[in-house]
Amino acid sequence: MTPSHVINLTAAWEPAGDRTAGWIRRFGGPSGVTAAHRLWLAIEDADPRVTAILNDRPLPQASVHADDAAGDGRRPTLRWEITGIVASRNTLIIGAPGVLARKPSAGVAGDAFIGDGRTRRTLPAAIAARVLLEIDADVDRDASLDTRR
Repeated sequence: MTPSHVINLTAAWEPAGDRTAGWIRRFGGPSGVTAAHRLWLAIEDADPRVTAILNDRPLPQASVHADDAAGDGRRPTLRWEITGIVASRNTLIIGAPGVLARKPSAGVAGDAFIGDGRTRRTLPAAIAARVLLEIDADVDRDASLDTRR
């Protein structure tokens, strides 16, 4: 799948309440999206144990495509179709058991996990390289709309 537009959500993550809860990213819904578009959440080079909650809805086990898990040493890209879940304002929480449960390394302030809006940072590489909102024009939906004329 080659999306028609990609929004990078990799920066501006906040630690959720404590180290074990995950990471929070708030974002606005994309503009110009119609019934002919499909929206996907893609987490590249991801820990395969990553779980995601979008707008208080836990997402099911992510689909992993064989070509996404090429033998180049990178972890797979996880994808969820989120077309009916994205709103005008969104909250995405992601986490990976065993990765987020670790204590912070030396030098990390204890208040770095408050989630107070002042601790925004890039998502830790141990979880994923990039988090993307992919927007794709659905050819099948476009075709079905054309036949209704």
